Amino acid sequence: MKKNVTIFPARIDKGKVEAVTQKKRVAAYARVSKDTLDQENSFESQVQHFNELIARHPDWELVKIYADDGITALNTQKREEFNNMVDDALHGKIDLILSKSLSRFARNTIDALTTIRSLRAKGIPIIFEKENINTMDEQGELLLTLLATFAQQESVSLSGNVRIGLSYKYQRGESSYTYTKSLGYTKNSNGEMVVVPEEAAIVRRIFREYLEGRTEAEIAGELNAEGIPTATGIGTWHSTTIKRMLENERYEGDLLIQKTCTVDIFNKTRKKNDGIVPQYYVRDDHEPIISRNDFMLVQAEIVFRRKAHNGSSGFRKPKFPLSDKIVCGDCGAYYRHYEMRQRDGTKVFLWKCATRIHEGAEACDNNIIKEKEIEEVILSSARKLFDDKENNLLIMKETLQTLGDGISFEEADKKLNEIMDEKIRLVAEHAAPSAIADNERRRENLLVEIAEGRNRRNHVKAAISFLDKEKTPETYDGCIVEKLIETITIFPDSFDITFYGNVKLTIKKDHERWPVAPLKKSRKHDKDTTSEDAL
Repeated sequence: MKKNVTIFPARIDKGKVEAVTQKKRVAAYARVSKDTLDQENSFESQVQHFNELIARHPDWELVKIYADDGITALNTQKREEFNNMVDDALHGKIDLILSKSLSRFARNTIDALTTIRSLRAKGIPIIFEKENINTMDEQGELLLTLLATFAQQESVSLSGNVRIGLSYKYQRGESSYTYTKSLGYTKNSNGEMVVVPEEAAIVRRIFREYLEGRTEAEIAGELNAEGIPTATGIGTWHSTTIKRMLENERYEGDLLIQKTCTVDIFNKTRKKNDGIVPQYYVRDDHEPIISRNDFMLVQAEIVFRRKAHNGSSGFRKPKFPLSDKIVCGDCGAYYRHYEMRQRDGTKVFLWKCATRIHEGAEACDNNIIKEKEIEEVILSSARKLFDDKENNLLIMKETLQTLGDGISFEEADKKLNEIMDEKIRLVAEHAAPSAIADNERRRENLLVEIAEGRNRRNHVKAAISFLDKEKTPETYDGCIVEKLIETITIFPDSFDITFYGNVKLTIKKDHERWPVAPLKKSRKHDKDTTSEDAL
C-alpha cells in the first residue's frame, strides 16, 4: 500500500541568500620567520600572491591581509595580527580566511585546532592552499589533526637542530649575548665585546662603593639622584640591578654561557639553568673592566653580608652606631637599642641584653644601660687611648703586621677554580644534591674567610689613621665608634672596651652617677620592665 508522503521543501538559509547577492568578505594571513632566507622578498611574495588570488574571484572581496613579519613563536600568543584576524572573524567581519600553508598558520597542534574549531563553529572556513584543505569539508578535521601534528613535530625537530647548533657554538666559546644589557660593553664590527670608557667608569664606581660599605640600595639611590642613565638609557636604577652587576663575571673578562635555558619550546618558558643543560665558562674572553682581585673581593663581600648577623638574608647595615658592638658579659648576647617614654612625655634611649628581652631577667640579669652612660664611657676610654697614643699605635701596628695580607689572591683564585671544577664534575656525574650543596658551602666559607680578613685589616688601618691624625676628642662623636670601637663588653661593675688593633681598656662603672634601674613586673606580661623612677 502506497504511503502518503508530504514533502516540505528545504528553506533557503538567509546567509546563503546573502552569499548569492553579496560578495564574500575574504582575509588572508601571511607570516615570515626571522630565520627564513630572503625574508623580505618572501613576505612581499605572500602579500602579492593573496592580492592576485582574491582578485581572480569576482565574488570575493578583500577585507585585509593580516601579516606578522619576523615572528618565530611556536604559539599564537605573540602574533598580534593573527589574533586581530581571529577576533575580527569571530565578530562577523570576515567570511573566509586564506593561508598559504598550515605551517604558516600555526606550528602548535593545540593552537591550530582550537582556532580552527572556534571559526568552524561560526561557519568561517579556512583554506590552506598547499595542502588543498578547506576546514569546512567533512574530512578536514582528520586531515588537519594529522597535518598539524606533523607541523608541530617539524617545529620540535627544528628547535632541536637549533639547540645542537648553539651547543657547538657555545663549545667554541661563542655567545649570542645582547651587549646592550651590559653597562660598560658594546659589540664591534667583528662581533667582539669591547669596553665603552664612559660606562666603564660607572661600573668601577659601583664596585668601589660596594667595597667601601655601601648597600645596593644606597648605590642605586645615588645614581638615580645624579641622573646617571642605566644600561638601556631609560628607566631607573634598582638594588636588584646593582646586585646583578656585582655578580656578573663579564666585568672580570669571563663569560658564562647558558645561565638560563628554555624548558618549554611552545611557551618559550625559561628558567635558571641549575644543571638542566650544560654551561660553558670562558675565561679571559674579553677585556675586563674590574680586576680579578677586586671582583673576587666583591663576591666575598656579597657572601659575607648575606651570612652576617646570625644568618639573616641580605646585608643589614646597623641602624645605630652602637648596634652589634655592645656585648653582654653575662650571657654573651648583643645588647639591643630601645626607647622608653617617661611620664612627662620625654624619651629615654636604653640598651638591654637580647637574652633578657626575649627570655626575661631569670635568663640574664645584667644591667640595662642608658645610652648617655655608654656615650660617656666611650668618650672617657677614647681620651685614655689618645693619652697613651704612641704606645697604643705601636700595639695596633703590631696587630696589623700579625694579621698580614691574609690569603693571597693567587691562592684564593686557585682554590675557587678547583671548587668550580669539582662542581662541574659533580653536576656532570649527576651527584647527590648534598654533595653539590657541600661544594657550594666550601666556596662560601672560603669567600667569607677572605671578606672577614679584609674587613679586619681595613678596620685596624682606619683606627691607626684616626688615632695618628686626630686630636683628643672633647665631646662624644659617633665617628669614634665607627673608627675605633670593636666591642664594648658590659659587666655589672665595669665596661671592657676593645679597640680595633687589639687595644683594650676597662672603665669602672659610676654607680652614683648611673644607678642600676630597679625592676618591676609588667601587669600585661610576666616580663621585667625598668622603673621610670630610675630614669
